[in-house]
Amino acid sequence: SPDVDLELALNGGSGRCEADLRGLQISALNLDVGSGGIDLYLPGEDSFDAVIEGGSGPLAISVPDGVGLRVILESGSGPFRAGDRLSLVSGERDDDGTWETANWGTAGERIELRIDQGSGPISIR
Repeated sequence: SPDVDLELALNGGSGRCEADLRGLQISALNLDVGSGGIDLYLPGEDSFDAVIEGGSGPLAISVPDGVGLRVILESGSGPFRAGDRLSLVSGERDDDGTWETANWGTAGERIELRIDQGSGPISIR
């Protein structure tokens, strides 16, 4: 129900998955990517923290415009594509680092992603 705060735990497994969370009230998110690819669409109505355990499958994360985003990345062997909205604020571009949108400190809704990457590619869009 879109009227209930949700603490979600998702396990991607080995098959391809589309996780469309837009319109939901998320208070916390835990995602284990697994070996299948995941397209993750985040909501923009609430602030929350997410913990993502990467796997060997690709992960594409879509974040609504206007939402402040911080990504704390523990880099793996796969590529990380931060997209145009994120800037590296600490760490190394091709290693562990923290990325933020320009509006992170002022946005009404903010999402913090803690990502342990794994070997699969990750992209933020």
